[in-house]
Amino acid sequence: MVDSEWHEGGCFCGSVRFRVRGDSIWKAGCTCNSCVKSHGAPYVVWAGFDRGNYEVVQGNLSAYRSPPNVIRAFCPSCGSTLSYGKDAAGDQALEEAASVIYIAVANLDNPDLYPPDEVVHGKEKIKWFHLGGDIPIHDFISPKAGHLQFGGIDRPQEEGYEVGGLDFDVTKHD
Repeated sequence: MVDSEWHEGGCFCGSVRFRVRGDSIWKAGCTCNSCVKSHGAPYVVWAGFDRGNYEVVQGNLSAYRSPPNVIRAFCPSCGSTLSYGKDAAGDQALEEAASVIYIAVANLDNPDLYPPDEVVHGKEKIKWFHLGGDIPIHDFISPKAGHLQFGGIDRPQEEGYEVGGLDFDVTKHD
């Protein structure tokens, strides 16, 4: 269990700083193609928080919309991927998923606070990459948190919009 104090993190160049607090709703490593490509790494660990427990305290984020309904936020200076979240786009079925923001655990000043409980999208992992440890590896989504992982709709791309109280400039994905 993590205490209710704020825990800070930031991007590689230091331009963007953020903070989170409390227990993570879900902590998992991901080997899906989208996460691998957006990080340039074979494995990414995410920790999900209620949006009320996440704040950007310095700098501005840029964002990239990748289907379906995913918004990946990054530092506009150094390109560090800092978070991703779902956009409900008015769909009530996606509101719970959109209420959570996932931070890249490695960007925390103390990433040991939020170790992964499981690995998702194991079937997509790069063949030469081997996961160790005693946590479960799921071929696809998490049996316990799959409802938070998926948003099944597409919507027209927009130049800029607000999600969960954060304003983003969005790069279109075709």
